[in-house]
Amino acid sequence: MEINFNKNTLMKRYISLSVIIMAFVIMITGCASDDGNYEYMTLNEIEISGMEESYLVEQFSNLSINLTLQGKESTGNYEYLWYLYQVNINNDPDTLSFEKDLNAEITVSPGDYDLVFQVKDEKKGLFKNVRSHVSVINSYSAGLAILSEVNGFANISFINSVNNVSKNVFETVNGYKAGRNPLGLSLPGFGSNEVKQMLVIATEDGCVATDPIDFRAMFDFSTMFYFPSKPGIIQVLYRTSLPGSEFIIVDGGVYTRYITYVSDPFVKYGAKFGGDYEIAPFSLYGDNYAFFYDQKHQRFLANNYGVLVPVSALPDNPFFDPTNMKMKMIWGDCIYSNTAQIRAVMEDSTGKRFFIMAEKLSGFDENWNRYYQVVPMGKLELNQEGINSTKTFTISSSDPNFLYYANGNKIHCVSGNTGNIISTYTLPQNIDYMEFDTDSSPLTLYVGISNGLGSADSGSVYFLEKSVDGTLSEIKHFDGVCGRVVDFQKK
Repeated sequence: MEINFNKNTLMKRYISLSVIIMAFVIMITGCASDDGNYEYMTLNEIEISGMEESYLVEQFSNLSINLTLQGKESTGNYEYLWYLYQVNINNDPDTLSFEKDLNAEITVSPGDYDLVFQVKDEKKGLFKNVRSHVSVINSYSAGLAILSEVNGFANISFINSVNNVSKNVFETVNGYKAGRNPLGLSLPGFGSNEVKQMLVIATEDGCVATDPIDFRAMFDFSTMFYFPSKPGIIQVLYRTSLPGSEFIIVDGGVYTRYITYVSDPFVKYGAKFGGDYEIAPFSLYGDNYAFFYDQKHQRFLANNYGVLVPVSALPDNPFFDPTNMKMKMIWGDCIYSNTAQIRAVMEDSTGKRFFIMAEKLSGFDENWNRYYQVVPMGKLELNQEGINSTKTFTISSSDPNFLYYANGNKIHCVSGNTGNIISTYTLPQNIDYMEFDTDSSPLTLYVGISNGLGSADSGSVYFLEKSVDGTLSEIKHFDGVCGRVVDFQKK
């Protein structure tokens, strides 16, 4: 077969290929010019100042930014443009203004955005961009959810990131109460881009899944299980900073699901893990290895590829035997601080309480068999004022050897090394519940106080800050925003 080469056709193809290559080179050069927060193009001799790295703005409020242009080319026949866009989302950018200084109402949906200011000299073909990050929130989208008991029913209050308070949120949005005798809040789907995040309210009547953006009730959470248990009460969600598998404790049983690389945003939890056990309602996750405490047999367990196995027995240890604790877990937590640290308050058969400190380990032996260990680091008998009756304990990831507990209207900080009370903080009313922020602000302690009667507006919320020496100081507080506080959930 004879092939005829047309010289004009070849020239056209050559020119088209050259244009494509040239466009690619220009694109790469433009990308390489992006230096941190600024994208320097051809208009190099102008400096733009006045824009912060990030902004937090409430939906339907104004965002105002005054810029200063300096340098050799700071005056000229310029055009200005401000716009918002979301990375990796196929929505058109939202134009905010054509003025040098921004003063615009932010009407976009709650979420994270890139804010771009562009100055352009159309005649010279020069332009320059300055970028910032904007988090847009509404009344409910970002902040602290407070679960309290008001007249025997679950009640949700919300303090958003700009400190605006909304009361009785769930009933206001949905027109009915979430349930009787509130038990806790959880946030399944946290950190995943594939599954729908939910804020679940647990009560003695069951668990309702709400949309965390607006608290709209979506469905009974029991529908998220192929084989739901009875009564189906979430006791704790096992969260980790790197989403992969998500574990949940329901009625003392362990369930799990994958929350990454899945196509179903409402992927369900599998069947309950088999075995004879009753898991304590406290998360011992934190480092991507799921450990548990079996209240029935008073021992630590670990997830071994979908099977609960006892942790490895260790040589004689002066503190405790993790395979046979002979104690019930009253409170427990796991934080990651260089290594995965378990802290727990345990109670023996005589009623004595102990603060235990341990490290989680996982690896392979010489035969490449996976092992799981809870390595004891300390055991402190607790005999401090009021500690034998309290149920409210917490630790901060900034120093897990400081144990905080509530006694009446006082918060005591106990040294895990000496047992001494090293600080005490007094509040106006008795403390219902407290916990440290587990995400972005590990020095922040959320505290709920009330008169204990569970009447409307009888409870208040305090934000306290932990110092290096364990002492606490007030950041801010919100009076009369809830009832008797049961739980907090940052979102």
